[in-house]
Amino acid sequence: MPSQPLISKLRAGTAIAGGLALTAGGLGMSAVYLYLALFASEATFPLNNVTVTASLAVLSLGLGLSLAWHGLRAWGGDAGAPFNPPRSGLLLLSFTAAVAAGQAVLSFDSAPRLLFPPFHVLAGALPAMIILALVGRRLGKAARQRDIIGQMACGILIGGPGAIVLVGLAGLLLVFSLSILVALRPGGLETLQTLTYDLQNPIWWENPDNLMTLIFTPAGISAVLLLTAVIGPLVEEMLKPVGVLLVPRRPGRAEAFLWGLAGACGFALTEGMLNSAIDLNSWVTVVLMRVGTSITHCLTGGLMGLGWYSLRTARRPWRAIGLYLLAVTLHGLWNFITLGIGGLAFGAAMISEAMANLGIVLLLGALLALLAFCIAALIGLVRWLQNSELELTRP
Repeated sequence: MPSQPLISKLRAGTAIAGGLALTAGGLGMSAVYLYLALFASEATFPLNNVTVTASLAVLSLGLGLSLAWHGLRAWGGDAGAPFNPPRSGLLLLSFTAAVAAGQAVLSFDSAPRLLFPPFHVLAGALPAMIILALVGRRLGKAARQRDIIGQMACGILIGGPGAIVLVGLAGLLLVFSLSILVALRPGGLETLQTLTYDLQNPIWWENPDNLMTLIFTPAGISAVLLLTAVIGPLVEEMLKPVGVLLVPRRPGRAEAFLWGLAGACGFALTEGMLNSAIDLNSWVTVVLMRVGTSITHCLTGGLMGLGWYSLRTARRPWRAIGLYLLAVTLHGLWNFITLGIGGLAFGAAMISEAMANLGIVLLLGALLALLAFCIAALIGLVRWLQNSELELTRP
């Protein structure tokens, strides 16, 4: 069995190698971003493509340099400093400035291909970082900064890609199952043949109403709801804090909570940078919605951290299962409500506008109530963990 120093060296070496590879990739993506921003045309590479490229460049550089630095320190025998994040007030001010400046660049069309992506990166990443900083200022002594970076890396490199692959496979299986059900109905084969022809026709995709008509069917709505409100949360809540399982030692309760929240933070900031670039016409609205999504992600990630603590350290599997189901439920509710708001906004033409507006108002109220609950739960958990840590340190 390998000795502990050898295992530590292997882990440090892996962090150094992975960090350097990510840094090299980030430098390459930065060069691509500059080329697209300065020389490529809008018709060939739209602004959202340039923005995604810049986001990937910053993500790779930031994570790569952090991993390489902490890997080098660990290789040299440094035990690592306690987690001591910057004050959240400064991060909040930076987020507000980034949102205002980014929208100004878009509104006044001021060299957006070059100037907008940096503001977008900050606006997408900072909400999750602010939550991690707020919690870390209170529980940071329970974890090392090196471990927090490692958990964030797992949330970014394993949680994000893993969720895309698994949810994508589930989506394909769902489409296959629905196709069989449609084919068994009278005239179903003809319907599937017509749909297959339409999907292969580029002209069909040029009209957004065609896709909306396909989605706003009983089968389409059921599939979207199942993927986003059930399958997605089941997969994401399992993968976001997966880094907790990759650390050999068993964490304490507050440490496990911080680890899970850090993994969720990495997942949420990646999602915020990439998903917010899809539709830049409503960029501010999407960015502000991402604030609530980041709070939900971080809360459920912390719950999953406590779940892994219950399983690994406290040996209470039923509590771990309960925390997992709670995290999935909160995540699923958030996705369900936001999807309902978006569906009513896009499908208002298919029902009466008054009914659509009433539904949006009611769902917004439900979303705000859920957000208030998540904030209160996060504050309550942090205070409870603080008190637990104080009781453990009292003589």
